[in-house]
Amino acid sequence: MANESNKIIFILGHGRSGTTLLNKVLTTHPQIHFINWEFNFFGDLYKRQYYYNKYGLKKLELMTKDFFSYTKIIKTGFTDFPYWDIDWSKIDNFRDWLDLIFDYFRKKSGKPIIGVKVANNLHGVKNTILNVKMIRESIPDAYCIQIIRDPRDVMLSLKNLKRRIFSSFLSPYYFGKFWSKAVLSITSLNSSSHYLEIRYEDLITKPKNEIEKICDFFGIDFDPAILKFYQTMTQYEIVTKDEDYHKNLTKDFIPHNFNKWQKGLKLSEAD
Repeated sequence: MANESNKIIFILGHGRSGTTLLNKVLTTHPQIHFINWEFNFFGDLYKRQYYYNKYGLKKLELMTKDFFSYTKIIKTGFTDFPYWDIDWSKIDNFRDWLDLIFDYFRKKSGKPIIGVKVANNLHGVKNTILNVKMIRESIPDAYCIQIIRDPRDVMLSLKNLKRRIFSSFLSPYYFGKFWSKAVLSITSLNSSSHYLEIRYEDLITKPKNEIEKICDFFGIDFDPAILKFYQTMTQYEIVTKDEDYHKNLTKDFIPHNFNKWQKGLKLSEAD
């Protein structure tokens, strides 16, 4: 279980709502490290863990090996994970298994608070619901932040992506349906004492106020260096296949980056 120094943070929200921005801002804090990968599949693993029951005491060991053999994960810095040198007799359940991963990043980063980004997209509303279930049942002491952006600006941002991978889903009706379902699912976590909801528009227009509020929520001191997050971006984070996704992360907060839907969407789309 997380104690006063070793906390677990989840950033949740719809894609193009500022989840990555908030991730990069908070990981600048000297006590916080965000895993540099989007763990949208945690909930799915929570559901699929029971497929390994037939392996008995070897269940979590085999699940870990399968997990770390996944190509995309290997590319994010898991190559030195010592799963071959673990006392599996002390890993009894799914929460123990999660803590194994979180502790790996604590030791690797030297920071006590580990963050995970879980961003919903139009392909993964079910994954969002599973992630929420996993957090509620397995990590009830997690600190959860939902960042919400005007859905009209979210839709416009998706439409403007160069790769347009969501083009077939951009019917305003279905987009609104999926967006509201995902947001309401995450909002159900507010029954926990560790839930905070912030608005993307507030973060970019009043960053210091919002980040101070978030630090207070975590019970840690505000560090002014966090406002200069864009100066700490690594070359790996800047140059990616999805360069158009996160091109603004190398810049300071952009306070006017909202209400673009007023010029970018048709009236029929905005309604």
